[in-house]
Amino acid sequence: MNKEAKKGEIYYLLLIDIEGFTSFSSSAKPEVVSKTVADFEDKVKELCEKFSGEVVKFLGDGAIIVFRSSEDALEVGKRITSFSFGGLKIRAFLHVGDVILSEDRKDVFGFHVNFAFRMLDTIKGGFLGISEPVFHIITRGKENFKATPLLSVKGVEHPVKIFVNGKSSISETEDVKLHFVSAPLWRRALAFYLDILIFASSFGILSGLLIGKFIPDLTYKLSSKSLEKLEQGNESAYRQQDEEERILGIKTPIVELEGKKGRVKLGTAVGQVEAEPGKIKFLIGGKEISISYVHLGGIQLIFFSLYLGLFWFFWKGKTPGGWLLGIKVQRADGSPLDLGTSLLRSFLTTIFFIFLGLGAIIPFLIRGKTGQDILARTRVIMD
Repeated sequence: MNKEAKKGEIYYLLLIDIEGFTSFSSSAKPEVVSKTVADFEDKVKELCEKFSGEVVKFLGDGAIIVFRSSEDALEVGKRITSFSFGGLKIRAFLHVGDVILSEDRKDVFGFHVNFAFRMLDTIKGGFLGISEPVFHIITRGKENFKATPLLSVKGVEHPVKIFVNGKSSISETEDVKLHFVSAPLWRRALAFYLDILIFASSFGILSGLLIGKFIPDLTYKLSSKSLEKLEQGNESAYRQQDEEERILGIKTPIVELEGKKGRVKLGTAVGQVEAEPGKIKFLIGGKEISISYVHLGGIQLIFFSLYLGLFWFFWKGKTPGGWLLGIKVQRADGSPLDLGTSLLRSFLTTIFFIFLGLGAIIPFLIRGKTGQDILARTRVIMD
């Protein structure tokens, strides 16, 4: 390169940094720190000589390198992040754009340089991040790079996303924040109400289908003879009231219905069901099963929690109610929900709304987040 300043030229800009170097240098011996930096610089120089990269300058624990070849820049980025120096991992970010490069001053300037430095701070050690233009130019879907959530970057008017090789989340900084639009409270409340309606309807239909499948058909076609028996049974039932003041008594060849104060009993050839205040009893095959209303309600709450959690996990943070209202749930770092987080948030949601009622929205009014989002480290955003 000549010694005159070069303006507006397109380069592939690779920034490299040793993660955690500041804290390392403050506690390690000076000779250890010096050796770590020397080993780092030697490796960078070695790779640049092999892949036609030019080191603009070293920054102590980092380096600025420019390339003309996209393939060379990508290869150096991947290789350098596979090393560690003094037990510290290397992170790197690759961008492309027009920069002002001065060989005499050994420095590089411009918007794209500032952008790359801000993005480098979000990358974790051991990973290479690349900008979206680089991704579309050189990877063509062949490299193992995963897109990050949209990011709001200082100095950039529109949201951007970058790509990181392997499974790695990014860290927010003062200049780079996750970009999202928080879902308003009324949308969340309406979506939750719709989910309750959808679940209640679905639960009732499925329960009916299961009952219909496992309990024999009790349909009884009344003939003139059976109708006569039914009328006789009615008359007999109303005539013979016992000390418990029988309110209703119907007896046919296939079913017997008896109603007394505070208790209803239905009997068939298969078994019988008896309901009384606070309890339901089933007598099937000589075995009695007793379920209290509290247990029945608890079972429904468990199934409702599973309904929410499994939908959030398998449908990328959405439930039917959330889908209708255009909202979804994600982790606080912008990544999709895992199964554990989905189930934790669903159980917390159910518990808070059952026991706190409208009080469950107080944390949202104070901190902008509901209790389940605070504890599960999640957030609800517009989809």
